[in-house]
Amino acid sequence: MNNKQYICRYIAKTSSIVIIQFSVRNFKTFKERASLSLVASNYDKETREDDNISGDDIINLRLLKSAVIYGANASGKSKFIEAF
Repeated sequence: MNNKQYICRYIAKTSSIVIIQFSVRNFKTFKERASLSLVASNYDKETREDDNISGDDIINLRLLKSAVIYGANASGKSKFIEAF
């Protein structure tokens, strides 16, 4: 069995795929698990909710329409996208 673990949960909705969470570990510079979750928090429901959040009645989740990965130089941003 391959030690590399890739976890990508998705939902097939009509003809599109929506990514909810992506995790990677033991890939290039990632020894420990690194995750990107697109599930919206309840932190700020008033700032342009309709523009930033997509609700899904089937699974009862509020999902972000976009995400940003940022960090210092050589912090693994490109390797995370490569794993994706």
